[in-house]
Amino acid sequence: MLRQWGVSAILVLGLAMPAMAEEAPSAEAVLEAASEAMGTANVHSVRYSGTGYITSPGQSYSSALDDTWPRYDMTYTRTMDYDSNSWRDEQVRNQSTWSPRGGGGRPTDRSDQTVIESYAGGYAWNEGGNGNPQSDPRFVIQRQLEIILTPHGFIKAAMAAPDATVQRQIESSRSTRYVNIVTFKAMGKYPVNGWFNADNQLVRTQTWLPHEILGDLYLETRYTGYQTFDGFQFPTAIHRSWGNPPHPGHELNITRVEPNVANAGLLVPDAVASADIPDDTEITTTELAPGVWMLGGPHNSLAIEFADYAVIIEAPRSIARGRAVIEETRRLIPTKPIRYVLNTHHHFDHSSGLRPFGADDIVVITHESNFNFYEGVVFDLRPRLLVDDGFATAPRQVHYELVDEAFSLTDGARTLEVAHVETQHSADMLVGFLPEEGILITADLFNRRGPLSVGNPDDAELALYHLIRRNEWDVKTVIPIHGPSATWAEFLSVVGGATALTGGE
Repeated sequence: MLRQWGVSAILVLGLAMPAMAEEAPSAEAVLEAASEAMGTANVHSVRYSGTGYITSPGQSYSSALDDTWPRYDMTYTRTMDYDSNSWRDEQVRNQSTWSPRGGGGRPTDRSDQTVIESYAGGYAWNEGGNGNPQSDPRFVIQRQLEIILTPHGFIKAAMAAPDATVQRQIESSRSTRYVNIVTFKAMGKYPVNGWFNADNQLVRTQTWLPHEILGDLYLETRYTGYQTFDGFQFPTAIHRSWGNPPHPGHELNITRVEPNVANAGLLVPDAVASADIPDDTEITTTELAPGVWMLGGPHNSLAIEFADYAVIIEAPRSIARGRAVIEETRRLIPTKPIRYVLNTHHHFDHSSGLRPFGADDIVVITHESNFNFYEGVVFDLRPRLLVDDGFATAPRQVHYELVDEAFSLTDGARTLEVAHVETQHSADMLVGFLPEEGILITADLFNRRGPLSVGNPDDAELALYHLIRRNEWDVKTVIPIHGPSATWAEFLSVVGGATALTGGE
């Protein structure tokens, strides 16, 4: 009797157990099922529009690891042409409901800002409100991948890829359903994942991009709220995040979808195709005073000779630019070691060249609030497979001079004074001044990307003016990191001279 019960119990328990998980299907089977469910074969182009927000990557107010990137509200229209591998984004941004706490890339007022971004034929370009296309080769790789990161673009690219594979995972801790994850290498180099749910819809794409600060940058896009539009499926909500831990990139609520838009393919504008591609390693050297040189380029740096060592101000733009600045300084000052680099603030365009300085044991002068960010992110020891980076392959301890409010270097004949100023642009901004030469070096507090805005100073320019007055600096020349130098008289014309003091110091 006992033996019979035992056999019955085993049978009952066997019936109660869930069936074994099915084996993962082939990548071809997953993609064919998704293409049929989502109507991909009949989609040649798509235009979708709606509202949401977008952020300014790497332009946070402070370098605190939990500080968010500045956000804009936006209306958004993207036209994607799969046949020609081209696309166009039209955005109208406004700070609107987001707090103007600070950070780079933020609007100076609450007026609308038009941004148009495009890609075709291996070229990336932007247009402002004036409609003039400006080549921007920095974003070619990312914009090529954007086509693959859309639902139908991923399916088309994966079906054509010779190396597509699939793995099967449980959907979540709240579900017993499975997702199929298709993986291949885009352009033979960049790994891309696509997550397909039980309804054969693409719900997530993942990839990794080369990034000067964040290394192999993780990029994730989630698609939800699928609906049927004229016979094909498309999501009504898209969320993009960057990095780990993730920073929000953009979020879109889609209100209109149009498949197979006529004349959706883009041609590369002549001005873009014929534009000179800027070289981050090109440096135009100008001697400002004996032993002081401006290393000009897309962003400026300074090389300064002291009695026993050399100092560099700013390591901007990229790892390649950082290396070029180091090499040019060693050419100018061959008999003295480079001991210090002054970093004005943490924004990506001003810290992306720092890693070669760490590799050469050059002491980083930066604001004390940046230490955790620089140790944990800028000089982290994780492998960087997509960026040519000597620091990752041969890391060493990085040394710092951490500045609170003021710092100085002197050899008795030459002095570099460093002062901290907090503005809405950045909480950690440092300004350098050479008193014997009267040369002031500043980033983003005074820029010269175009004509001087006489008598109409912004908050950053006024903050710089008041800092100069408080320190009683006798400034003769202002060297911005962005753009050509200015005389003290030109700077005064911008801030309105003594009139600027009416706001109080």
